Amino acid sequence: MKRVWVPIAAAAFSTLLAACSSGGSASTKSTPTASAVAKPGTAQITSFTVPTSVQCQGHTSTTVNIQWATTGANKRELYIDGRPIVEATSASGAVETPVHCDALPHDVVIIAYDDAGRKTTAQKMFDTNQ
Repeated sequence: MKRVWVPIAAAAFSTLLAACSSGGSASTKSTPTASAVAKPGTAQITSFTVPTSVQCQGHTSTTVNIQWATTGANKRELYIDGRPIVEATSASGAVETPVHCDALPHDVVIIAYDDAGRKTTAQKMFDTNQ
């Protein structure tokens, strides 16, 4: 009985050659699975008001008025430039918070959490004018 190794060896060599001929490193594409994608929260941010600019009038700091309203949220958080402002304990409210006067844009973020702990977020930007 005669064994035929030539076709198997040729197929293995052509596969190896094709893998090496790409000229670069191998890359794979990954698609997120359903379990890797976060489901959006059911809480709603029905109103979120931040002025587009705040006057500093020559001072190094001033205050900005932030107003919000939510539905279906059991917890809310407010942040300005990444730092917590206040735990927004009521479904709606307003806060006057200090902000540094500079040439950089400032951001305000509200996060509303539903009963399952899922987040609904909104972000607004504003400038401080000298």
